[in-house]
Amino acid sequence: MVKIILIRHGFSEYNKLRKYSGQLDVALDEIGKQQAKDTADFILKRYKVDAVYSSDLSRAVSTVQPIADTLKLDVIKKKELREIDVGLWHDLGFEEAREKFPETAKILDTDHLSVRYDGGESYKEVMERMLYTLDEILEKHNGKTIAIASHNGSIKALFAAMALKGIMPQREKSFMPNASISVFDYDGKNAEFELMGYNGHLNRSNSETKVV
Repeated sequence: MVKIILIRHGFSEYNKLRKYSGQLDVALDEIGKQQAKDTADFILKRYKVDAVYSSDLSRAVSTVQPIADTLKLDVIKKKELREIDVGLWHDLGFEEAREKFPETAKILDTDHLSVRYDGGESYKEVMERMLYTLDEILEKHNGKTIAIASHNGSIKALFAAMALKGIMPQREKSFMPNASISVFDYDGKNAEFELMGYNGHLNRSNSETKVV
């Protein structure tokens, strides 16, 4: 059994601009940096973190860096924890991308698991790499508490994979706010949740809930 503290990265400039960042290395903005501090304060007061993992993209690393720094731990960076590769949708505004790739956008609305972004990945591929990485972490850190920073699409893909395997209940498609926290115990077959998509630890001034 491992306790997972799964964190969506803090607010970035592309969140503000409503653009697809995907696997572009977009940094946190000032709101995101404050969210990272608030998130670290919340987690460190409640949990004894044994290891810190992150996507290798800087907005995720920066979100958990305050936790790692306080505990004098290295951030273990894994490419497998990255956001979905949106291919040719990178750097486009949300509406702009849908206008440029209407056929893909239409399929994404009805069958978002198997369709690939133009030149990129499908959610099914993200589901596979995220669940595989979670199982790797379980094998390496059994009995420990692990903080992991990842991304909106990747976190939702992980939960979808877990639901399909009966590890957790099926959920409606949901929004994971920036710097939100999901906490669950995981043994490879079952997951028991304590928090999911929680962002009540953020001050109103640095809590953004209308962007993805």
